[in-house]
Amino acid sequence: SERETVIRRQVSDSGMIDLPLLSDSIKAGGLTKGQLKAKIVEVYGAKLLKDPIVSVAIVTRTRSKFSILGSVTRPGWYAIERGGTRVREALAAAGGITHGRIRYMYVIRPAGGEQADTSRTRKWIYTADGKWVKVAQEATVATRPSGAGTPPVRPAGGEQAGKGPARVIAINLAKLRDGHQRMNVVIREGDIVRIPALQTGEFYIMGEVMRPGTYSLTGRRGTVKNALAAAGYKPGREKELSITLIRHPPDGAEQRIPLELEAMLAGKSPDVFLKANDLLLVRPTETG
Repeated sequence: SERETVIRRQVSDSGMIDLPLLSDSIKAGGLTKGQLKAKIVEVYGAKLLKDPIVSVAIVTRTRSKFSILGSVTRPGWYAIERGGTRVREALAAAGGITHGRIRYMYVIRPAGGEQADTSRTRKWIYTADGKWVKVAQEATVATRPSGAGTPPVRPAGGEQAGKGPARVIAINLAKLRDGHQRMNVVIREGDIVRIPALQTGEFYIMGEVMRPGTYSLTGRRGTVKNALAAAGYKPGREKELSITLIRHPPDGAEQRIPLELEAMLAGKSPDVFLKANDLLLVRPTETG
């Protein structure tokens, strides 16, 4: 005898559904109703039911979502409105940015439908053979001299280092507030809107400068060149002096990073962003 069974299932975030008597989930995401119907008939007809009759109907549609994180009042997941959501609406939904001095925010757009990895981006590091190279690590240095109109952080090649390439869109917040429509980009499904936090704390500078001592990072994006200027470094002694950045990461292992002072001041090597508890040591170049 024929028996009709009505089953309601919600498609998971990964696009899968679970059905009775099946040990494995069925991929429903990306399929039309006809394709899903054929898939269910194929799976049940193989071993469980003889000539199953299946119909598929969409009861409700889940609204597309994006995430917003960082320096906002209410970080989390938000639905994209039917008429479309732009950056302004996204910030308003999250309660606005919590720090007025933040200059840039970023929209990270996964490519190929994959989730972007926001924990690691590309940055410059100084290698043992005396070269600056780009590697997949936490972004802590500028990839180019931070001149007027240049974003202070720009992941190399506009890609994320992780599960796959992603487009990273830098939003100039001053221009956004002034009404520049190019900055008010459309938010798409799966986008990650990131508002970076300002560095807080203190850094230290000692050695061949006029004002060695402790300096505050609170509310600022401090760089090595800015630190040297604040400490009264006088250009012209680049060939006589060397500079070392001493950093203490959370694991406690001290890092000593030699910086190319002459190349940095000439704009030929990246200007390093400072972190809390960094120490800059400026001393005469060792000669052998």
